[in-house]
Amino acid sequence: LMVLSIAVGVMALGVVSITYVIVTRDLPASYRAAHPASARLYAEPFDDALVAAVRAMPGIGAAEGRRTVTARVAVQPAAGGSIQWRDIDLFAAPDFAALAINRLTPEQGAWPPGERDILIERAAMGLIGARIGDKLLIRLPNDVERELTITGVVHDITQSSARFVNRIYGYISFDSLEWLGMPETYTELQIVVAENPLDQAHVTALAAQVRERVEKSGRTVFWVQVPQPGKHPFERFVAPMALLLSALGLLALLLSGLLVVNTISALLAQQVRQIGVMKAIGARTRQIAGLYLGMVLVLGLLALGIALPAGMTAARAITGVLAGLINFDITTFAMPLWVWGLQAGAALLA
Repeated sequence: LMVLSIAVGVMALGVVSITYVIVTRDLPASYRAAHPASARLYAEPFDDALVAAVRAMPGIGAAEGRRTVTARVAVQPAAGGSIQWRDIDLFAAPDFAALAINRLTPEQGAWPPGERDILIERAAMGLIGARIGDKLLIRLPNDVERELTITGVVHDITQSSARFVNRIYGYISFDSLEWLGMPETYTELQIVVAENPLDQAHVTALAAQVRERVEKSGRTVFWVQVPQPGKHPFERFVAPMALLLSALGLLALLLSGLLVVNTISALLAQQVRQIGVMKAIGARTRQIAGLYLGMVLVLGLLALGIALPAGMTAARAITGVLAGLINFDITTFAMPLWVWGLQAGAALLA
């Protein structure tokens, strides 16, 4: 019972530390690899001339335009029945392969999207219940319906996970945009600052200048988004989650330590006469204490042997669920030495 209780506490600490290391290491790395935008401006339709003017502004490292169309997509339930209509965001760009900001990672099928084709974000594939080669019926805001063929799957880590927000993301070319009856203009301006990209005050100030430049062109800016520089939107949930899990792990470890104390205390109470005999024939206090501490040390080592593989297995499962929910890739399960040292120290301390 003591071995299992210690193992539970040590395993809990191992799961928390391993999960924290993986999420805080791989999520930011995947996010930075996509070259995320420093700021996004959503405005009335504009063209390449305005994008070029913003790109030439002092302090701007890159600027690109995209168009976002909010539509509805027909989804056939897995068990049959009537068609359900769900929201879908269609992102259009002149050339997805040439994007320098918020890059997409092709995973399956064709790349980039062709005319009358659509690429689906990988986390959204489960929401539409379709496969590459299937046709999607799209209903546009003007109630016009068109069919687009799914020709590939991409990964877009710069968007909120489709599974988390329950929203579908699709990517189409400007040729498809024109075929859908939409003008080949932009509604979203993405910028990257040239210097101090992690200084939020600097990014906010430059975004305000860009907004002023866009408004001077006679267009209304509806919204300016300045995310926390260099951090994925879901990173702010990692620290509270780790704190909560750490508290639970420490509580389990504390309870196992109390169980050890009570058990050894009861054992000492039962063996008072044996201890007295050992003392009578010359045993020293440290020798007797060493006997009991040695027994406890063996219990800790046995618990550690259970906790290490169990903690890694549980951490793999938990991080797999988190990676699927947040929509990022786990590159490796290699751990720094302090993770194993923490578990070993916890087992021996308990």
